[in-house]
Amino acid sequence: MNSRNLILVIIGATLGLTGCEPKQAQTDGHVLIVTDKGKSIRLGGIEVLLIEKQQVTDFLQRKQAPVELEIATRRQELAAATEGVNKAKADLNSVTVDGPYLTNTDYVSAKAMRDQAKARRDSLVAEFPALKQSVDSARVKALALEKQAKKQTTDQVLAAEVIYARTDLQNAQDQLADSHRQAALLKDTIESSQAKMDAIAGSANNTVATELEVAKNRLRTARMQSKTYPSAETYLSDFSPVVAQRADTGIDGKFSFSYPRDKTFTIFVTASQPDFAEKYVWLIDAPTNTGINNVLLNDNDLVYADPDGYFKIKPKKQHTGQ
Repeated sequence: MNSRNLILVIIGATLGLTGCEPKQAQTDGHVLIVTDKGKSIRLGGIEVLLIEKQQVTDFLQRKQAPVELEIATRRQELAAATEGVNKAKADLNSVTVDGPYLTNTDYVSAKAMRDQAKARRDSLVAEFPALKQSVDSARVKALALEKQAKKQTTDQVLAAEVIYARTDLQNAQDQLADSHRQAALLKDTIESSQAKMDAIAGSANNTVATELEVAKNRLRTARMQSKTYPSAETYLSDFSPVVAQRADTGIDGKFSFSYPRDKTFTIFVTASQPDFAEKYVWLIDAPTNTGINNVLLNDNDLVYADPDGYFKIKPKKQHTGQ
């Protein structure tokens, strides 16, 4: 082989090797969020990872079964909590309407005492008019005899009748007063017995009402746990991939990657801000187009939206507020 042919072979081999090198994709990205008040914030100093996509999909596939099992468990807990509230409501209604405390020994005793006292007092009150009439009649008789005795001062029989009339009047007054005192005591017995009954009934109501409140709190917790599961951390808290490239965003929130077009990559970003409780997570396909690809990571591309379909069941946003 002469020198001219050797040079041609070397040039051809060089061109062949160059032609085998994979073409590169260039991606320029920008990370920003928009607050509830519409303010755009560029996230600077954020680490952006470029990962082979197969790692991500394999990892998430392994996570799927435990997530589905936990979702089923939480649904069962939600159903049980709902049933608990319904039962507590029925129990409260039963206490209010049917009054199962009516068979309580102390309640029965207090009720019997109240009813007996009420019956006796009603009987006494019913006698008040007759007793008052007796007093009035005795008073009229005593006054008439006293008036007559003043005119017949020497009549001893009349004087004795005056004394008897006054005694009858005093006895009638005493009987009426005694009936009023007994009625007052019986009223106290009625009120104290009723207070004891109310306390027993109130205790029963309070117990069931407390049980209802506990059941409602359990239901609220079950609803919240169901509403916020799975989260991004449920899937990705233990995700430790082999990283192909790393880049940190500048103060303007921008980053850049260059990578082979013949492989599929994922851009993975987690970020948080001191002024905001929410954690931001992005998981999107890295573009494989020729030229420069522009990628904007914002609120619309978070894992909750899952624009590239990484999750069978999308993560749910945690309502921590901003």
